[in-house]
Amino acid sequence: NDREIISKDIAEKNVFVKGLDKARYDNEELFDLFKQFGLIDACKVSKTVKLDNNKFISQSNGYGFVKFNDKEKAKEVLESVKLEDPNIVIEPYLKEKKKPLPNNLYIKNFSNDVDENVLRGIFEKYGEITSIKVMEDPASSKKFGYVCFKEDDAAAAALEMHESPVYPYSEGLYVQRHLKKSARRDLLQKQYKKQNLFVRNFSEDVTEKDLRDLFSQFGTILNVKILTKTVDFGGETREISQ
Repeated sequence: NDREIISKDIAEKNVFVKGLDKARYDNEELFDLFKQFGLIDACKVSKTVKLDNNKFISQSNGYGFVKFNDKEKAKEVLESVKLEDPNIVIEPYLKEKKKPLPNNLYIKNFSNDVDENVLRGIFEKYGEITSIKVMEDPASSKKFGYVCFKEDDAAAAALEMHESPVYPYSEGLYVQRHLKKSARRDLLQKQYKKQNLFVRNFSEDVTEKDLRDLFSQFGTILNVKILTKTVDFGGETREISQ
């Protein structure tokens, strides 16, 4: 389909660059390194923003991506370009494939008289169920359960039951996909990243308050941070925004 064609075209215009000196290369340095090989639409050094001593700092992950305007230029770079720094490696861009979500749903917030038969009666309208289990939490004596569907579409449809009342068993069911602890952590991290915006190319006199005032019209802002780096201007060092 059209979406797959567009996705393939974007992938063929991109190259993956690893082995970058973390202290040296930012987006501009990466651009300067590859601009001699063709017109560049975009380039990005992967960075991780983390909290250190109550301050947000941005650290390079040592790799990045360069998107050329022409996929033939990207192909030429992959096949023939040799950089002076032997540590830097250029590889094809491979888009990460999304892992399939589990068809197993975690259910709670229902009365203790609910058993497997009751859960089946609630959820079987969404599709074929391969297994159902109702258990009791020994700490709280409250019951919870798992409903596993054969098809992902059925599990996705059953999520509409989240927070839905089911008389007389629940005033509002909790229904979510059952994820391992590591998967839940990864999901929360991805959601956090999606809530963050990277803003650049503003003047040095712009403050964090200015950015907050500018973007507050779009919703509640939890945090604003201007990241800086030290630059040597002919023996004089200055802190400038990254």
